[in-house]
This record gives sequence, C-alpha cells and structure tokens, in this order.
Amino acid sequence: MKKLIGIFLGLIFLTGCAHKNEVQTSQSSSKSTSVHRSNSKSTSKIDLTKKYKNLKLMTIPSEFYGTWWRSDQFSKRARSLKIDAHTVNGSVVYYQTKPFRRDHNSEKLNKEYPGDLSIGEVTNLDNRSALRVWDILGTVDLVYLKGTFNGNEVLYLAYSSGDIHGALFKDPKLAIKYRNYPFDEIK
Repeated sequence: MKKLIGIFLGLIFLTGCAHKNEVQTSQSSSKSTSVHRSNSKSTSKIDLTKKYKNLKLMTIPSEFYGTWWRSDQFSKRARSLKIDAHTVNGSVVYYQTKPFRRDHNSEKLNKEYPGDLSIGEVTNLDNRSALRVWDILGTVDLVYLKGTFNGNEVLYLAYSSGDIHGALFKDPKLAIKYRNYPFDEIK
C-alpha cells in the first residue's frame, strides 16, 4: 500500500513538472511584444446615474480620452489605462460640491461611498493640462499631465508637486521601449 501511494505521488509530481515545462517553452518561443489587457472591470455595468452626497458626476476633457499604455523596468508587458468621458479605468469620477471628511477607516463613509468611485479635478500644472484623480476616501492622488515625448503624445504620471515619474503612451510598444527611461529627469 505504501509503495502504491509513493508511486501515485511521484506521478502527480512528474505530471506537474511536465506541465510547467510546456508552459515555459510556449512562453519562451513567442518573440512578439506581450500586452496585458485586464477585463475584470469591463464585465460589470457602470451606473453613471447614481447620486452621492457632496458629489457631482465629472466630465473629463476629451484631450485625456483613450487607451494609454505604461510599463515599468521590471516588466516586459504593457498595462492599459482607459479614460473616457466619466471614468478612469472603470472608476466613475466625480467632483466635490462641498468638502467632506474623507476617512477610509470610517465604516459609515465606506457604506455611503463605494470603493469604485474617484474624485477628480482638471488643473493647470507647470503650464500643462493636468487631470488629478484620487480614491473617494483616500488622500493619495494620481496626476496625469498632457505632453509629448520624442514626438509622441503622452500622459506623464506626476506627484502632486508636478514632479514627473513616469509616462503613458498611446502605443503599447512604445511603453515597453521606454520602460527604463528616467522620466524623473523631465521638467
């Protein structure tokens, strides 16, 4: 009986290793640029008619619309960011009509404002059009600055101060090509 269990476990181990090698072989034989597309949010219907206290639906300027791509130095894939009239990556964007306490630890506020909402504003930062977006109850914001890089239209990722630390491109191949570029040196 012990021999039979040992043989059975050995077969399971060998089958698992063989499958892993098949996956690695099929991945390494592909020489094309890989692009990661996330469809997790696209399956759920976004409700733009829902009303929230102290918030109004924001219309994002058309200059920010589209599918933008970025990568980082440790990745060989590009990740997408989709911006349309009222959403950024599937999160509905609102603007504040009145200030309110934003505390992500508050049970009451978490029930009132679901996690798929964002607050946004359009500003001018360093003479560039900027879209500032943050989680409804969070304090950390993402700033997208319009610009050009080597003749290509880009959205620069910046900190609140305007210091650039990354870029999003319209073409995923460009995002992968410039993934190691020191964008923090751009003023």
